[in-house]
Amino acid sequence: EYRQSLSEYIRRLDIRNIRLIGRICSFASMLHRDIPDLAAFAANRIIHTATLMFWLKHGEGERPPVAYVREGYAAFMFKDANETTEEEKRWSSLLLGYGFMEFDELDSVVESAIETGYLECESVRSLCADIDKLRRRDVANEEYRIALNPYRSTFEDNVDEVVHSICGTFLKAIEYRSVPDLDNTVNLLRLIGVEGEAERLLKAFIDARGEELTEEEVQDHASIFGFKCPDVRERLEIAFRAAEDQPTPLEVMRQMTTSGWSQRDIRILSSCSDREFYNILRNATREDLPDIAKKILQFKK
Repeated sequence: EYRQSLSEYIRRLDIRNIRLIGRICSFASMLHRDIPDLAAFAANRIIHTATLMFWLKHGEGERPPVAYVREGYAAFMFKDANETTEEEKRWSSLLLGYGFMEFDELDSVVESAIETGYLECESVRSLCADIDKLRRRDVANEEYRIALNPYRSTFEDNVDEVVHSICGTFLKAIEYRSVPDLDNTVNLLRLIGVEGEAERLLKAFIDARGEELTEEEVQDHASIFGFKCPDVRERLEIAFRAAEDQPTPLEVMRQMTTSGWSQRDIRILSSCSDREFYNILRNATREDLPDIAKKILQFKK
């Protein structure tokens, strides 16, 4: 699927050396062989960087130094026009035209693979997952912005349309919604007289994000913008304080040896990796160990 993108990247940089093109294609084949299930957006992103790095290191004609791409290019973006050299302007124009914006950790892994011939697959997977999360967040934010149009674009009595648009989009990607999003949306729903929908969104947000909320998130919104709905702040503060009081996985397992499983227990243990289960066993006392081991085996089933 990324062969068409590869051809486009080679064309943009006007790479004509057959040997260099062959090396770039070999890298793309290695990527497909080592990580065959890599998402298309991630594979294209990696090949985009790889094509640039191969050209910078082994291409012909005037090219920016690799060190400039790693460090100088980012600094160029913040310089005044009178502080930049003609050379920097040419290099930056070339990189912008190619669609390269900044050198990040994934680009560093790609450069290392070009030098060593070895691709750190786990690092690639992890970094691509982080990038995908940011990509999904950006898409969700844009969808949420569009969802507000039925409210902003008309004075007609279209409450049902507004509620359906805003609530549906908010809930669809609730993991990406922020504290300001929640406060503003609850306030808007109350303004148009749908208190029940406002309460439903507030509860859903707390259920989805309550355990990961921090005091800083709430305080930042309070100090920068100010809460439009003071009760939203109160409910969020209760949620993150309750999350801070959660027992550790080992404490949960000890409780489970003498009582049943609660939804909270299941939620806490479901987030544990195999390594964390190993640590539970390692830190258990000799008296607790047999019962805890049995519970872990039951839970893992």
